[in-house]
Amino acid sequence: MIGCSISTASASLMYAGNVGSPEPSRAPARLVYKSPRCRSRSPKRLSRSSSWEELSLKTGRNDFLKGDSWRQEEEEDPFEMTASQEVANAITMLFPVCVLGYYCWIKPHNLVATLLVAASMHLPASFTYHLSCAFRRYEKRLDNDMRRLDQSLQHIVGAFNSLALSGSLIYFLLNSAFNMYGVVQLWKPETSNDGKRWKLVMVSVLLYTAPMLWRGDNLNYFLALTSIGFGGISFVPAYNTTYFGGWGHSLFHTVLIVFAYALQDSARKLNVEDIGRFDQEHLYLRIIAG
Repeated sequence: MIGCSISTASASLMYAGNVGSPEPSRAPARLVYKSPRCRSRSPKRLSRSSSWEELSLKTGRNDFLKGDSWRQEEEEDPFEMTASQEVANAITMLFPVCVLGYYCWIKPHNLVATLLVAASMHLPASFTYHLSCAFRRYEKRLDNDMRRLDQSLQHIVGAFNSLALSGSLIYFLLNSAFNMYGVVQLWKPETSNDGKRWKLVMVSVLLYTAPMLWRGDNLNYFLALTSIGFGGISFVPAYNTTYFGGWGHSLFHTVLIVFAYALQDSARKLNVEDIGRFDQEHLYLRIIAG
């Protein structure tokens, strides 16, 4: 600041000494120059709407993959993860898809292939979302369009999984209707709370795993709910930061290996020929048929 004052005073004196001369000095142009030493490098003075690239230029910091997440003084997202953790979140999303692909490859099955196609549909959105968070591409980590697309595809996955695990076309249509409702709710402007958006996603999970229970596949049902329940605890932001050091989200994706195994093993107990048989034998279909 002392250097700035000296530069300003010197320029003022030079300008005052040349007031009466026919060719005024160009010294006043130096007044618009701001010395880099006079610029504040404190992140406290940066606006909260600054992009990640602007923050890197103004602060001279780039914490990508260093394990340190740059935070502003007033932070909207107290549970924001580091760049390394978000990259791990993206990579671990490959695990359940690889499990389904492996079992579908060693022993092909149409309904297991249905699970694989559904998971593969969701993978690109989830991978892109977490990788974009690592590069700080979103002003709000939890309230953005890619996050909504990620959760929308989870609803689509729920509809396909209900068919693969129940063998019921009617149950598939009912689940499809519910999940379409969930997708619409996700994209409403007033649905900005991420916790509320997850409630419908979890209901979708309970709906498409329920056929495992009524078919008597108790072991796989237990494995599926236990794995996603344990992973869900580590996924909760408060527990994630307190007990898992921010790596709980990656742990949740890793535990989905057990979840994917249970789903494919349960779907393998059905055949494509069984699709619709449950509907024909079920009481409500008989009532509808008269």
